[in-house]
Parts: sequence; C-alpha cells; structure tokens
Amino acid sequence: MNHKIIYKKAYEETQKHLERLKTAFIVINRYIFTNTLKSFTFIHYEEKKEYL
Repeated sequence: MNHKIIYKKAYEETQKHLERLKTAFIVINRYIFTNTLKSFTFIHYEEKKEYL
C-alpha cells in the first residue's frame, strides 16, 4: 500500500515536470523560429537593396 502511494506521488511529480519541459520547449522553438524568420527577411531585404 505504501509503495503505491509513493509511486503515485513520484508519477504526478514527473508529469508536472514533463508538462513544464514541454511548455519550455514550445516557447524556445517559437523563439528560434521567429528569430530565424526575422534574420532571413533581413538578409533578403539587404540583398534587394544592393540590386536597387
């Protein structure tokens, strides 16, 4: 009985941490994605300026 309670608590803690990791991962990915897009558009803009 005691082991089951301990296991359940550990499981819940793990789930909480996994959720946090997932959120952090999504946030980081979004940040990287937007930054990459910004730098790409910036480079593209700079190239166009040279042609004009």
